[in-house]
Amino acid sequence: MAFEFIQIADDLLSFKIAASIERTNLAAKLRTLSGIDECVEGMETITLQFDPLSTDITALKSKIADLETQITNQSAPLQDVITIPIIYNETTGPDLKHVCEALGLSVDDFIQQHTSQIYKVDLIGFTPGFAYIGGAAFDIPRLKEPRVKVEAGSVGLTSGYTGIYALEGPGGWPIIGRTTKKLFDPDQQDPFILSPHMRVKFEAVSP
Repeated sequence: MAFEFIQIADDLLSFKIAASIERTNLAAKLRTLSGIDECVEGMETITLQFDPLSTDITALKSKIADLETQITNQSAPLQDVITIPIIYNETTGPDLKHVCEALGLSVDDFIQQHTSQIYKVDLIGFTPGFAYIGGAAFDIPRLKEPRVKVEAGSVGLTSGYTGIYALEGPGGWPIIGRTTKKLFDPDQQDPFILSPHMRVKFEAVSP
C-alpha cells in the first residue's frame, strides 16, 4: 500500500490506514521500533512522534510500508460473534422516533435493518469502554445539544456508527435504545466486555 504521509512537525508523522485490524497490528509493531517516542492510533490514522535527531524520515516511511505489507499478508482468524440485546422503544431510545422519521423508515423496519447484519468494533473511546461499532448504513447527525447525562448501556447512532455507552456520562449521539447486557464489570481483569475488532450482532428484545 502506498501511504500518503503528512509530516505535521519535525518530530510528528501521520498517515491514513482505514482497516482497523491492520491499523492496530501495525501500531503495535511501530511502538517497538527504536526512535519512536509515541504511537497514537486514531479512527483511520496512525500518528508517530519520533526523535528527529536519530531517525531518518525516509527510512522510517520505508519501514512502515514494509511492516504494513507483512501484516496484510498474515491471515487473522475471525472472532466469535457477541450478541448485544437491545430494547428499542421511546423510553430507552428517546431519539428513536426522530431517527426513523429522518430515515423515512418505520420503527419496525429500522429495527429489522439495524439487527440484520454483523458489525465490528472499530475503536474504544471517548469515554471508558465506549464502543465505536462501524458498518451501520444510516447517516444520522449528532444532536445539536449534547445530553449532560446518558445512561449506561444506551445505544446511539451517528454517521454510520453505532455507539454503546458502557458507563453513564455525557453524550451527543441520538439514542435509539438500551442494551440489557452488562458492559462493565469492575471485578473482572478486563472490566469492559467490548474491545476493538470484536464482531457483534444486535438483537431486539422486550423490556
